[in-house]
Amino acid sequence: HEHIELSCPHCAEGTEVHDHQPPDQLVYGKLIAPEATALADVRDSWEGAQKRHGLVFALPGLYEALGDSKQAGQAHQAWGGIERRAAKRVGR
Repeated sequence: HEHIELSCPHCAEGTEVHDHQPPDQLVYGKLIAPEATALADVRDSWEGAQKRHGLVFALPGLYEALGDSKQAGQAHQAWGGIERRAAKRVGR
């Protein structure tokens, strides 16, 4: 079962009024799964959602928890790239 929910810190704080445009949006958050869920199942579901929805994301902590150092390192590098692309889009 997958559930994708947007949590925007600006909206939550009421500090900024804006439209949410997923292709131009960088979202920070937490991935929460039921306690009894195997992390490998979470990984498989999350990777499947990425493919189905055309999302770009990095979850280095998940791969670290699974003991997959190589994938965790790749996810850390991917996250840096995601942040750099987002910063260029907003002209930082």
